[in-house]
Amino acid sequence: MDSNEGLITKSGMFHPKGFVVAAVPPPTDAGGVGQTLRDAGFTDVRVFTSQEILEDVKRIEGKQSFFDRLAMSLSEEGTPREMYLEKIKQGAAIVLAQANSDEDITAAHMILKTNGGQNMVYYGDTTFRELR
Repeated sequence: MDSNEGLITKSGMFHPKGFVVAAVPPPTDAGGVGQTLRDAGFTDVRVFTSQEILEDVKRIEGKQSFFDRLAMSLSEEGTPREMYLEKIKQGAAIVLAQANSDEDITAAHMILKTNGGQNMVYYGDTTFRELR
């Protein structure tokens, strides 16, 4: 499992600042998509299987206080977290590529889209932007 350092906030929210994120459903080889990004020059690429993510979500949710879970449930609907969890439950892997410029965001988006990536989002400092 790749490191999730810097991807999850202290309250358990998924916000990988500076990354383009995509769900990669089966039968596409998410590891191969990750390697394609590395071959294109992306140095921080992370690939997580659905099983790894679901185990991590269960672990994190077990450590959250009632108020953390309440805050997440109130802000969850329509967010990328909700969208990704649905894809993950269907077996999708999640692929992340750090993007340091608009050109990187565009290049990562195109590589992911060409290789079966779905529901692509770029996470900025405090916001996220869907990539279509």
